[in-house]
Amino acid sequence: MRKKKTTPNESKRIPKGRTVQTRDEYIAGGYPKPGYEKKGNYRKGVVIDTNELDELAIVVLITSPKGKAISKGAKERYKPYVETKDSEGKPVRIGKKFIENPPKKDIPAETVCAIRKDCDKYESNRKKLNDLKSRRKSSKKK
Repeated sequence: MRKKKTTPNESKRIPKGRTVQTRDEYIAGGYPKPGYEKKGNYRKGVVIDTNELDELAIVVLITSPKGKAISKGAKERYKPYVETKDSEGKPVRIGKKFIENPPKKDIPAETVCAIRKDCDKYESNRKKLNDLKSRRKSSKKK
């Protein structure tokens, strides 16, 4: 019996490690940051996974000392919470709410891998990532 050839369920356009800019109120469960009502997209996030529909799984970056450091000496930190939905319950995609940063601001693959491993420790994050990966182009054509 022959095995069916499968293609990886990853975006061809957005690589892992790409950073995006957004606002706290655009993230699921987020609320506006006091004092930043008139400022632009102030929150940075890193893409840790994608699917072929260009939907993203992001981890929001923070500057609080309570977060885990991305690398030694780095100002940016993160909390291991994966976000796959925006404030309206729709999948996170590059667009009006989530703006892609230039490739020179990407985070190295080793760092992304470490962040992903840290996030995989939590059941809720694994469930969100499995839901993201289960959505494919072939299932949308029906």
